[in-house]
Amino acid sequence: MSSHNKRGTRDPRDFYHTPAWCTEGLYKALPDSFPKPTLDPCAGTGAICLVAGCRGIEIDGVLAGVARDRGAKVLTGDGLHPRWNNQHIVMNPPYKEALRWVTQGVQEAETCCALLRLGFLASAKRQEFWTKHPPQHLFVLSSRPSFTQDGKTDSADYMWAVWIKGQEGHQTQMKWIGKNDATI
Repeated sequence: MSSHNKRGTRDPRDFYHTPAWCTEGLYKALPDSFPKPTLDPCAGTGAICLVAGCRGIEIDGVLAGVARDRGAKVLTGDGLHPRWNNQHIVMNPPYKEALRWVTQGVQEAETCCALLRLGFLASAKRQEFWTKHPPQHLFVLSSRPSFTQDGKTDSADYMWAVWIKGQEGHQTQMKWIGKNDATI
C-alpha cells in the first residue's frame, strides 16, 4: 500500500513493494518465541517472503513470476481462496481491501502480522473490528517507508499489527521500529 501518489496514478493492482527493513524490523521486535511465518498470501514480488523465509501466493502472474525469479517460493493464485488455518501469516495487504485480508487472518490464522497505515486504526467503519479484535502487538514504523522504485518515502505513517490466537484479551503492547534498528 502507498499513499505516496495521492495526486498521481496509483498502481491498478494496488501493489507496493515492501522494503526489507520493515520486515526485518518486525522480526527483530517480536519475542524470540514467536513462530516463523509460513505464508504471505499477497506476496507481490516476494519481498516479505525473501526476508521472512516463507512461501507466498500472488494473484498477479507477472508479479509472482518476478518473485520466483528473485528466488521466492511464490505460487500464482488468489491468496484469499485457501483457508489459512494452522498458518502464520505475514502480509502487506492491498489497502483497498485490507480489512477483508486482516479479518480473514485474525479469524483463521494462528498468527497474523499485517503491515497497515497507522490511519487504519481511525475509522468508524473499522471501529467494530478493532474493538472485537485488538492486536497483541502494534509496531509503529518511526520512519516512513518507500514503496516505490524512486526512493521517495510515503506520505503516510505505518505499523505492523500482530494477532496471536490463544492470547486474546491481553492488553496491546506498542513499540517502535526504526529504519536503522531493523537489521537482523
